[in-house]
Amino acid sequence: MQLNGTETTLYEALGGETTIRRLVEAFYPRVYRDPDLRPLFPNGVDEIKEKQFMFLTQFTGGPALYSEKYGPPRMRYRHLAFEITPRRAAAWLRCMSGAMEEIGLKGPLADIFFERLKEVAGIMVNTPDGMEIKSLNALREFSDEKFTMQTVHRMGNSVSLVLGFKPGQELPPHKHSGAFVFVLVLEGEGTVTVGDKTARVQREDSICIDGDEMFSFRNTGSGPARLHVVLAK
Repeated sequence: MQLNGTETTLYEALGGETTIRRLVEAFYPRVYRDPDLRPLFPNGVDEIKEKQFMFLTQFTGGPALYSEKYGPPRMRYRHLAFEITPRRAAAWLRCMSGAMEEIGLKGPLADIFFERLKEVAGIMVNTPDGMEIKSLNALREFSDEKFTMQTVHRMGNSVSLVLGFKPGQELPPHKHSGAFVFVLVLEGEGTVTVGDKTARVQREDSICIDGDEMFSFRNTGSGPARLHVVLAK
């Protein structure tokens, strides 16, 4: 872009590193106070603040800090594991607008910047309001110590989970009285034991279990295994 006849970047025209840093510092306290956005950050915002600083620096034409550390931004893909609704996109923009006002970032250049942010917010939306959609492929977490558990959805007393197992790890025998248990093998293989019956299962197998029965799983394969478990009450 040109400013006063001189070719420059939006990053430089806005004030460079100092402005981007001040904007991020003003933005995230607003995000963390927002009732629609705070659930997206259960572990706080310290780490994501630095990522946002890197992204906005690159986004406005400054040094490619984000790509140098994390690879291509691909922000929509990176957020597929989260429900980004139109309501949340609007809240994000509202927080950004407030942060810009707080640090005195206004005028034609600020308007250009905000219009570009509106485009980003629109692209990020992946879930209609009133509906939850998550990518099970994005929920791949494993630990050397024991199996992992990630919540996918929760509604009332019903919940869906993704369990991750390294080879040899197991879900010990247990039961969920008063519930129906539905299990889909997302990845890998293993053995399922329900009551006194044991069966081998593999990717794309689906199992329905009476929650009053004792149930266990063991990864008997050579690679990781993942289960999608729905506890319906």
